[in-house]
Amino acid sequence: MERNGIVLFDCFGLFASDGMVDYFHRHEVSLEVKDRFCAPADRGEKSLDEVLAEMAEYFHEPVEKLRRETIGTIRVNEGMVDLLRRLRKHHYVALLSNCMKGSMEAFFGGTDFLSLFDATFLSCDLGLIKPNADYYAYCLDKLKTYPGPMVFFDDNPANVLGAKKASVDAVRFLSQEGCEEELLRRGYRLI
Repeated sequence: MERNGIVLFDCFGLFASDGMVDYFHRHEVSLEVKDRFCAPADRGEKSLDEVLAEMAEYFHEPVEKLRRETIGTIRVNEGMVDLLRRLRKHHYVALLSNCMKGSMEAFFGGTDFLSLFDATFLSCDLGLIKPNADYYAYCLDKLKTYPGPMVFFDDNPANVLGAKKASVDAVRFLSQEGCEEELLRRGYRLI
């Protein structure tokens, strides 16, 4: 079966909840503080354990409690994984994710999730994070061999804006239903 067009997806907030963002929201701490902890690890400069140790000191909480309240709260969105399986029958799919080393294995290890993508671009491996223009330029260069239109879904408005600045058709992900509507509107096949 011939596939045409490519759909680019962020990971956390779409296919799985974002335990770090959820933790900072629950504790009414700004996302700027979250980024101070997480951005270096997302660039591959620190490990998840180092981030949790720094957060433990900042929040005066035991590391294991923080691990349970961040990593332990992540849940997979099975509906979106099903959508991914359906999409890849007719289109190419790629993962563009800001994530820490080992996080994908920790959350999706033992599943075929990562193998469902034709290409994966993990910030911790690239040393670049969204919405940095260099991140998108790198990904677009690697994806230029895929035929047809391209669309990118991310739940973070800054990442959507960054992608648009890089001339990528980007849509803010709000729900699976909204994502499917946008895909159908653009002519992508879902079944």
